[in-house]
Amino acid sequence: MSKSVLDLSKEFAGRRALVTGGTRGIGVAIAQRLLDGGATVVVTARSTSDEAPKGAKFIKGDVSTNEGAKAIAAETLRALGGIDIIINNTGAARVHLQGTASIPDAEWQDALDMNFLSAVRVTNALLPALKESKAGAIINLSSGGATPLPGPLGHYGAAKAALNVYSKTVARELAPL
Repeated sequence: MSKSVLDLSKEFAGRRALVTGGTRGIGVAIAQRLLDGGATVVVTARSTSDEAPKGAKFIKGDVSTNEGAKAIAAETLRALGGIDIIINNTGAARVHLQGTASIPDAEWQDALDMNFLSAVRVTNALLPALKESKAGAIINLSSGGATPLPGPLGHYGAAKAALNVYSKTVARELAPL
């Protein structure tokens, strides 16, 4: 009796994907899994790294601004000819050991731009093209830090909590499509 082995090597064949924050850490692992499954992948970040997945096209850009997100979306569509999968993985924040009250307004805005609004901007820029896909998917990576915990990353947690609500809202809006 032979064992059946699940072959995922072609799971994403023919699919076109964008991974934001795709040159380090979790983003690299996601991009590599998509590549291994047969997808054509674009990764984007402010800079590349030695970790960046081989076989993915790199687009330098900044998703924390509306102009940056639109430019990345346009370049992604040129490179891929369309889009099937959006992975909003970008995330970062500075630590404030004195707690939430010590976080300056500018850092709250930076955290919102990077950890929440980047996903909104990228999604909005690519949504018309994604709707043309027969199997479109949007995956927004959040964090366990999206809970009301006191500490040095309150701005990060608040932005990721907003991302959670946004993700559920967009899913409900797009589910009938």
